Amino acid sequence: MVEHGKVDFQGYSDRFDPKSFLESYCGTLDRRQGILKFIHDTFKRINENQELCRNMLDYGAGCSFHVVIGAAGVVSEICMAEYTEKNRAALNDWLKGEPDAFDWFPFLKQVVEDFEGNRKEDAIEDRKRRLKAITKAVVSCDLRSEKIIQNGYEGPYDIVTCVGVVETCARNEEEFDVFVHKLSFLVREGGKIILGCWKHPPGVDGYKVGNEFFNDLPVEEDYVVACLKKAGFSCIETTAVYSNELKYPVEVHFSKIEKKACIFYVGSKAVITN
Repeated sequence: MVEHGKVDFQGYSDRFDPKSFLESYCGTLDRRQGILKFIHDTFKRINENQELCRNMLDYGAGCSFHVVIGAAGVVSEICMAEYTEKNRAALNDWLKGEPDAFDWFPFLKQVVEDFEGNRKEDAIEDRKRRLKAITKAVVSCDLRSEKIIQNGYEGPYDIVTCVGVVETCARNEEEFDVFVHKLSFLVREGGKIILGCWKHPPGVDGYKVGNEFFNDLPVEEDYVVACLKKAGFSCIETTAVYSNELKYPVEVHFSKIEKKACIFYVGSKAVITN
């Protein structure tokens, strides 16, 4: 525990309740539809640019499929890595079709019908079946450990997504830099990282799940970009995404954002030539 009754990373595994999180942040589309749209559009653009996106790793997936749902129409293989056993169980419950698993149908419906315009009969069920089929593994991970992902799943991957993870794990900017460097080894040369970091309104430095409050390290956008460049990424694009909005702010200076937003950083890993 840290000051003001907040939970730091060491208390995350015991205190984070996946059911409360899903009810609070995924119970209605408007809490995550901005991220869903951004992920969908980004993967679509990468695919249209004929860049490889055969496989992806969603690192620190939590108990949620909202990131991979946005990517499932493009990629051929998905690995989901998550720190807590409870969250991994929630993911596996849905993949196995357990009756008490969270219902991701509204998210699938929005992607298939609203984003892609496919209203054919069984289109949503087809995407659901595809997502389950291409999700090859749900594995353990720990960004603070020397071995940050379960053996056999080190990649490298064409695309690594990591949303709302690094700023939760890091206690200071130095650790944030180290963690971004660790993630870089999971991305193949020429591959992409899609890093999402939460930016909170002034005076707020975390998020609430049930009765627990979890810390997020506040990091400035210039610093995140510098960390990514130091880790070998270039051509970094930065976008602010509001969870409840499908349109992205245009030419807004991130320092002037006054409500919660996820700042996305999309970078390409350098190809080393001899």
